[in-house]
Amino acid sequence: MREDGPAICDGKNYIIIKGSFMKLAKLKTQKQCQLGRASVDVAGLLGHPVGTQFRLHSGGGKQRLMRPEPVEHTEDLADAIAADESAADNRNLLANQTSQAMTKERIMEMREQGATGKEIVTTIVDNSTSFQGKTEFSQAKYVRKKQKKYFEFISVQEPTVRLVASMYYMQDPLKIMNLRVDSLSQLLTACSVRPGGRYLVLESGCLAVTVAAVLERLGGHGHLVHLFQGGTPQSAEAQADETVATDRETVAPNGETAQTAAESPKAAADGIPSSGGGGDVTTTDGGGDVVPDGGDDVTPATEEPTAATAEETEGTEAQESRKRRLSGSQTETSERKSKYARTRCEDSELALNMLSSKDMDGLLLCCRQHPVNLLRYLLRFLAVSRPFTVFCPYKEPLLECYFAMKAEGCIMLKVTETWLRNYQVLPERTHPEINMSGGGGYILSGFKVDRSLNRAAVTD
Repeated sequence: MREDGPAICDGKNYIIIKGSFMKLAKLKTQKQCQLGRASVDVAGLLGHPVGTQFRLHSGGGKQRLMRPEPVEHTEDLADAIAADESAADNRNLLANQTSQAMTKERIMEMREQGATGKEIVTTIVDNSTSFQGKTEFSQAKYVRKKQKKYFEFISVQEPTVRLVASMYYMQDPLKIMNLRVDSLSQLLTACSVRPGGRYLVLESGCLAVTVAAVLERLGGHGHLVHLFQGGTPQSAEAQADETVATDRETVAPNGETAQTAAESPKAAADGIPSSGGGGDVTTTDGGGDVVPDGGDDVTPATEEPTAATAEETEGTEAQESRKRRLSGSQTETSERKSKYARTRCEDSELALNMLSSKDMDGLLLCCRQHPVNLLRYLLRFLAVSRPFTVFCPYKEPLLECYFAMKAEGCIMLKVTETWLRNYQVLPERTHPEINMSGGGGYILSGFKVDRSLNRAAVTD
């Protein structure tokens, strides 16, 4: 069990890992975290260091409320459950449904009684008539297959870009345009994203994973201008942008650079400042005058009330108290909106000034639209000798971009396909995994150059 690092806090987002399953969840004391058909008691997770391994203990019953308990390390059932004998090969195995005596009803009954995953897997192995006839490797493979189903260990991790991208890809690759984590790393490397740079990102359809990745690479030093369709960014962007630190002076995820270091990307995307302050006021359209935003002011009485008007005064004070509470909630909401509107206006001017200078250090496109026209238009904001990258799940649009950029005079153009295959590393049976991802998309990369300088030199 880890004893260092930050503790798991109430109300924050974390990645919960159970075997090969990952889930992004906000942990709250009064709520339960749903993992498949089981529910985890969040109160048992809070206060422990991030990265701690937990064993889930079933509380019994049909609701299956699991109680987490911190442990030093997880247990591999393939090593714990070892058969006395094994066969030399699998030639005598028959694929039928009669080799397992355990029924689904019996397994569900054991779960309701609070049996652990190890007890269930051990019972399944003992009731298998073909387990002894398997080879040693096949027996370990069989036990690990059952262990995935009845795995009872989880870990809580900080939501990093790598974990979020892997989680989205495992859930549905089409949600993020088949953008694997290796494709994302190559995209950032080809665009030369580094701290202190000024980058322009057009992203739509990837759940803002690329935006969060660029922010993480900047590390709080640099600027990012994010372009998107519509008046506000997607709701998934706020969730993705929470994977990076918030104590930065970089970029708001709505196409403008952020000025306030205390304002998080999540708060900026939602239109609500992360830290309040100031009075309940809103600025008028005329300029610097400030007016109250909660209705008419109530002037406190300066004279002592007489006995004849005591009851009327109490009733009036009660009405005024209710009125102040209602007006206070209204002023708080309108003040947050007006404050964000002022910040957004200022950020828009700063973003326009940055784009008008045409001195961006990198251009990154990752969108569902055809990128050729977008790339032609946005290339003007890129400085000379700066890289640009375009990601697309299909190569045909990138080939059109290739010839279009070649006509523009760009150099070092290339279209690459990202390819990734995992390997199983075990004693005497190390080989590539049988199942692998079909594709991780294609990347076009190149550099912008100014051909007018060459033409001027030839003319002279």
